[in-house]
Amino acid sequence: MKIITLNKDTEYSVLLESIFVLKKDGILVAPTDTIYGLAADATNKEVIQKISFLKARDKKKPLPIFIDSFKMLEEVAYIKNDGIRKFLEKIWPGKVTCVLPSRGWMPIEIRGGGGLNIGVRMPGHKFLPSLIKSFGKPLTATSANISGKDGSSKIGDVIRDFQHLPLQPDLIIDAGDLAESKPSTVIDLTKEPPEIIREGAIPKEEIFKKWLI
Repeated sequence: MKIITLNKDTEYSVLLESIFVLKKDGILVAPTDTIYGLAADATNKEVIQKISFLKARDKKKPLPIFIDSFKMLEEVAYIKNDGIRKFLEKIWPGKVTCVLPSRGWMPIEIRGGGGLNIGVRMPGHKFLPSLIKSFGKPLTATSANISGKDGSSKIGDVIRDFQHLPLQPDLIIDAGDLAESKPSTVIDLTKEPPEIIREGAIPKEEIFKKWLI
C-alpha cells in the first residue's frame, strides 16, 4: 500500500501515477468533495468484486460511480426528460448522488447483481474530474472504509482502517484532512416525486428547492 501526497506541486505526478494504477486494475483511495473514497475502473467487473472484498461489503449492494461530464453521464445512465436534466445541471458538480436508470452495458456487479438503476455523481473536488477525464472511464465512488464503519474525511483514519488488512488499496492519495465530514446526499430520480435515500452533505430542503424551481 503506497501513500503519496497531493498538493499543488505534486498534482501532475499524482495524476500520472493514479492513472497507471487504474490501468493496472488497481484501487485508489482518493480525496473527494465529501469524504475519502475508493476509486477504481467502474466498467471492470473483477475490480468491482475486489472492492467488495476489500470493504467486506455485500455484493448485492450497488456501488455508486463518479463521472466528469454530462457526456459521460449519457454513456452510463438514461435521462428520462428535460426536467431531470435541468435538475442535474443545477446540483452538479456537487455533493449529491443521483439514482438513474442504468445503461445495459454497465457491469451487473456495479448495479448490485443486476438491478436496473445506477447511482451517479459528478464530484466538485478539483483533482477527481481531471483523473476521470484523463482515465477516460467512470470511477467507483464508494467510501474508503470497512463496511459497517463510517466513512471519514481524515486521512489518518483511512490509513489506519486499511494498513493491517490482507487486501489493501494499491495507492492512497493523501490530500490531508478534508473540509467536509459527511457523505453525499442520495436521491432516487427514478421515482415521481424523487425520494431522498440518504441524507448527507446537502440538506434535502436545499435539493428539493432546486427540483421545484
